[in-house]
Amino acid sequence: DRKMKFVDRDLMAVQEARVLMEEAGEARIALGTWKQEKLDRVVRAMMQACSERVEMLVQMAVGETGYGDVSDQVKICRFLISSLEKAYDGMQCVGILESCESVGVLEIGVPLGVIAVAVPALSPVSAVIFTALTAVKSGNAVVFAPHPRAVETTKKTVQILRESALAEGFPDGAISCMETSAK
Repeated sequence: DRKMKFVDRDLMAVQEARVLMEEAGEARIALGTWKQEKLDRVVRAMMQACSERVEMLVQMAVGETGYGDVSDQVKICRFLISSLEKAYDGMQCVGILESCESVGVLEIGVPLGVIAVAVPALSPVSAVIFTALTAVKSGNAVVFAPHPRAVETTKKTVQILRESALAEGFPDGAISCMETSAK
């Protein structure tokens, strides 16, 4: 009747990573059939969700990590979202990218699969936003592993992105974040 007193956080983190990568791998199969227009709709929803909550996320990040200035980080995040919105407008990442019928060549964009991301403690909000938007735009699943100093901020940012993506029909498991941090 002895209770377990010791929990190996490293082993828990490894197991969680395996589960999240398996789920992302399954979601990636579904994403392989998505057209660019559908991915773009998800990206727009994610941008909107982040734009609405950027101040809260940055305040959380600065408070949790002790790095940066809230007003500067908010400006950086807003600039990032605005820049990506312009850069991604009309950009084709999946499907037929270019066709040269005279020589019979097609350039086809294919998702890589699952992207694993180690999120830094410095500017975790902008790091997560950039990586998530880029992964989704190109039809990839993404799993985030937060820095121990930015766990709560990373989880919250990913949650906001994930919920907005799921609302647009994005496959469950295609955007996730580790909860267990090895310290």
